[in-house]
This record gives sequence, structure tokens and C-alpha cells, in this order.
Amino acid sequence: MTIWRTTCALYRREAGMIRRRRGPLAGILLFAIALLLIGQVAFDPNPTETIALIPGLIWWAGLMASGLGLARLWDAEGDAALRDALLATSADRGGMVLGKALWGATLSFLVLGGTTVAAFFFFNPLFQSPNLGGLLLVLAVGALGLGALGALFGAVAAGLPTRDLLLPLLLYPAVVPLLLGVVSLTAEVLDGGGIGGSWLKVVLVFDFVALLAAVGLGEAAWEG
Repeated sequence: MTIWRTTCALYRREAGMIRRRRGPLAGILLFAIALLLIGQVAFDPNPTETIALIPGLIWWAGLMASGLGLARLWDAEGDAALRDALLATSADRGGMVLGKALWGATLSFLVLGGTTVAAFFFFNPLFQSPNLGGLLLVLAVGALGLGALGALFGAVAAGLPTRDLLLPLLLYPAVVPLLLGVVSLTAEVLDGGGIGGSWLKVVLVFDFVALLAAVGLGEAAWEG
């Protein structure tokens, strides 16, 4: 199978099981909401402070919650028998990792979207004219980077008994450049600005490199 056919087949399989995963997804969102509530209690911001804090809070809670979902990306394939069976098929290894990366990006986008809605509900920020279309785009490009690295490090840690500890240790430091970019972009679009400039270039380059690394290194890790 070609890389694109394998990617689409695996993504459809993951998306087809979304109903079975409603419980875990709801738990992830509740975790994000709990983190936002901790932030609200800890900072107790006034309306002016909320405008400055909310971009960072969205991505802090969204990243922590997304990490829980990304840690489960390779759970099924972590089984040794299933792993050997998949390796015996004609499925493209890079396509498998890319499919996982796109599904991880979708999962992260859903979590970040729910986190953003909850943040606006709890903090009630007084933004004058937020650029909501730009905000969705920022969430999407940020989720793509998270999904790519989640798939890469998940492939590295698949089958290991310490994978739940190893993946956060690898993921969180690696996404620092991405976080700097998306937090800055989120602040700009919530203030009514457009999406662009040097930070967008940083995020797009990060996503491109992360996807290349996921397909190349992830393929090697999966076959190993």
C-alpha cells in the first residue's frame, strides 16, 4: 500500500472508533477544565489581567490534557502480536505513523477547542472583537504539531512499560518552540488582529519538521 492509502485507512479506522472513546475524551476535557479552575483560583484575575492570562491558560490546560490522549495513540499497536501482524502486511510504515499523527492532531484540536470554550465560560474575558476564524486556525496548526510529535514519541515508546512516563518527558520539552508561537498568535487574534508574522512562520516550520520527523524517525522506531 502507498503511504497515502495507508494514512487514510488508518485515520478512518481511528475516526470510526470515536464513539467508543467518548468516555475517555470526556475525561480529558474534564481534566482540562479542572486545570482552568486551578488557574482561576490561583490567579483570581480581574478583567484586565484575564485578557493577558487567557492565551497561556488555554494552551497550558490544552497541552496537559492533550498529552493524556496522545499517550494512548499506540495502545493497540503496543501489543506484540498485533505489532508483528501489522509488520507482516504491505501497509506503508510511514503511512501508519502519519495516520496516527493526523488522528493525534484531530484529538488535540478537539481538546483545545473544548478548553477554549471552557476558558471563555469561566473567565469571561472582555475582548472587543476577537478574530474567531484566526483562533480556529491557530488551534489547528498548534494541534498539528502536537499530533506529529505525539505520534513520533508514541512510536518510540510503544510497547514499553514506562511509555506513560517516557512520552511526557519527550513531548513537553520538544513543544516549547511551538507553544511560544501559538500563545503569541492566540493573544494577537483574541485582540482582533490577523494571523501572520514571524510567529506563524515559526509554527508552520515547526509543524513541517515535526511531520517529517514523525514519518521518518517514527517509521524506523516502529520497525525496530
